Amino acid sequence: MDISFLYGPASDLHLRSKELLKEELVFIGPPGSLEASGGQIGLDEVADHPLVLHGRRYAMRRLIENAAKKAGTSLTIAYEVDSYFATKSMVMSGICHAFLPLASLMEEVSSGALEARSIEPDGLWRDVVLGLPSERSNTRAANAVVEILMSEIAMMISDGEWIAQPGPDLRAIT
Repeated sequence: MDISFLYGPASDLHLRSKELLKEELVFIGPPGSLEASGGQIGLDEVADHPLVLHGRRYAMRRLIENAAKKAGTSLTIAYEVDSYFATKSMVMSGICHAFLPLASLMEEVSSGALEARSIEPDGLWRDVVLGLPSERSNTRAANAVVEILMSEIAMMISDGEWIAQPGPDLRAIT
């Protein structure tokens, strides 16, 4: 493996890494299912809704469960699905709610097919990291791909195509 996209924090990984961005996970529901709360919802309110989450082996699931535990609330996990498409379909059908990255939902939220709320008070964020092998240096080809990837991601964020906060390694190139 020369290059991989991983979910951090980078300090948890035993690889060389580049901290690319922080991406917000939002709570989603079908239209009309979330009370008008100024765009935010508390994890205590989330507990009242049946959820579809990714399986336990996924970092996003652990992040969500840890946030709920820290907030002193338990979640009602009704379904486990390992597909963004299936998750969005289940939520749009009205059978459950979910957490997904805001960037993956822009079309559905803009069209009114889904409602999204940030988690109070500061949102729920995950790190996206570029992982590199720790036991050897990059090849010139791998370095070129890393440069292209970082440049494209920086451009996507600045153009609003990827709703995220640039990480320190990405800010260093802009």
